[in-house]
This record gives sequence, structure tokens and C-alpha cells, in this order.
Amino acid sequence: MRCTSITLVLSGLLGLCGCSAVRTDYDPEQDFLPYKTYRWLQKEVHPADALASDPLTKKRIAKAVDTVLQEKGFVLTESRACDFLVFVHGTVSERIQIHETGGMLYPYGGFGWHSGMTHVTTYDQGTVFIDIVDGATGELVWRGWLSRAVRRYKSPKKAEAAADRMVREIMEAFPPTEQDLR
Repeated sequence: MRCTSITLVLSGLLGLCGCSAVRTDYDPEQDFLPYKTYRWLQKEVHPADALASDPLTKKRIAKAVDTVLQEKGFVLTESRACDFLVFVHGTVSERIQIHETGGMLYPYGGFGWHSGMTHVTTYDQGTVFIDIVDGATGELVWRGWLSRAVRRYKSPKKAEAAADRMVREIMEAFPPTEQDLR
């Protein structure tokens, strides 16, 4: 039963919804202009990586990353010699949201007091990270990530569309432009 609920949460990582902002960080001394070819980084996965335990979600995200990078003119290669490597990973954590309605006096001379109410809800927040590692040095040179409340999709097509939207949002800032470097 627990395995099923974890799978639902992880597959929902794709359906991230709600208010959030893409965040990026990068090495301002890295020259991104020569980057033309990339491959996927194969490395040992951390046990806390939510995407590692949900291969369908990871596959959808990887497909979206490939699509976006290729639209930007980058070429996927299987060769060990490439300009940069890509690695995606994610987390899911439980969050608590507290809504309070304050108390108030009855207006216009009325008597009494209306006490406020407090509503506590929990939800899962997913974060997807896309890392770019320099092919020559093996150093992380760019990271983009997005955190949102997790939403579950009933249809694989809807989940794939959500993954594509999310990846496009994150990858919009890659590679950094000269204006970003200023």
C-alpha cells in the first residue's frame, strides 16, 4: 500500500502546479558559446532522488529535455567526448499550509465576538532539478529547478504534456546569455 502511494506521489511530480518560479544558478566564468553536443550523465543515483524510483516520470522529463535542447540546436551524442552532460533529479517533500480567519466584532453596535478559525492542510511539493555539467572538467556549470505542489494525472498524455511545459519553463534560461552574465 505504501509503495502504491509513493508511486502516485512520484508520478505526480510531473504535474507540478501552483505558484512558483524557476530558479537557476550557473558559473559566470563558464563560456557556454562553444557548447554544441551533449549526452546524458550516467552516475550513481542518490536514494532520496524521487525520479530514480519513478522511471516513467524520469523518462518523460528526459524526453522533454532532449526535445528542448535539440530545438535550441544542441546535438545528442553517445560519444564520451561531448561539450556538456545533462542530469535530472527530483525531490518530493510534505508541506503544511495554515489558513487563519481572524476574529471580528459584530459591526454597527452589535454585541458578541466571532472567533476565527484555523485550517491546516498538507500537500506534497515536488522539485525537479536539471543539471548541466561541463564535458571537459566534469564540473557543474548550470542548474535550473522548479518547485510546485504535486498534481496527479490520470492520463499519460497529460503527464507528458505537463513534463514538457515544466522542462520548457526551466530550460528557457539555458544557456545563459551575455546579458545574464552582466
